[in-house]
Amino acid sequence: MIRDLAERLRGGVIAELGVAFGDFSRFLIDELTPRRFDAFDVFTLHKSSGVYMGKDVQESLGGRAHLDHYRSRFSAEIEQKKLHVFVGDATKIKESDAIYDMIYVDADHSYEGVLADAHAAISRLKEDGILIFNDYIMADYIANFPYGVVQVVNELCVNQGWKIVALAIPHHRFDDVALVRA
Repeated sequence: MIRDLAERLRGGVIAELGVAFGDFSRFLIDELTPRRFDAFDVFTLHKSSGVYMGKDVQESLGGRAHLDHYRSRFSAEIEQKKLHVFVGDATKIKESDAIYDMIYVDADHSYEGVLADAHAAISRLKEDGILIFNDYIMADYIANFPYGVVQVVNELCVNQGWKIVALAIPHHRFDDVALVRA
């Protein structure tokens, strides 16, 4: 099933909502070789101090602003016009002229944020596209912060006819869940 999903997405049009340092962007680009990749983020990590995703924020950004770090990391892809950067929350997806084969949602984890991200993403997803949510877990048990991902995904499945086609369960249990329209 996962192999089928990956093959279906190879060479497609992909969006990532919430890119952080760009580690997962790099993975998606390297593994799926999309013909177009759109990165959406508010790009405010440089205003943070301490550790984020197990990395020292300031050290990881190399003293640069978050957006500058991301653009530098993906300068080749941006120059080739394979990667487009959108600054702002997930509603910026409506500014893109792309219709996506896959959208990976990993931005605002509050219920309201995930719901807004989901609706924005669905509006730009192909009819047979794949919608993947990161952190399918009730709360960040490390930072003791409640998440809304489980509730939104479950509502999509129960009330709007989406179905889960894949669930990735890493050792730390910040799961990924892939959905398609039923």
